[in-house]
Amino acid sequence: MDCAPAMASGGVAIGAATDSAYINNENALELIDPVLKRSIHIAKKNSRTTVVWNPWDVAAAKMADMGDGEWQKMFCAEAANILVNAITLAPGGQHTTSATTTVNAL
Repeated sequence: MDCAPAMASGGVAIGAATDSAYINNENALELIDPVLKRSIHIAKKNSRTTVVWNPWDVAAAKMADMGDGEWQKMFCAEAANILVNAITLAPGGQHTTSATTTVNAL
């Protein structure tokens, strides 16, 4: 996993296998899907890391739950608290992280 200090405000584009953690990122995400003419807004709560990944062709071929060519139609963006933002809980403690997804026409 690559580690980046902050998510680029100009955007992230992938062109190869990607597994990146954007640390110290609490902002909402806006994904633009020009093919389906929509924007996907992901609001995060209690998440200080954003993970972006796509297995690309070679790794996707080894995944039992990903069909042929499906990697070309997916972009995974996850709300997380990992690496320097990991949450340590005492016994009986709890922490909730959430992501709310909204889809709008462009």
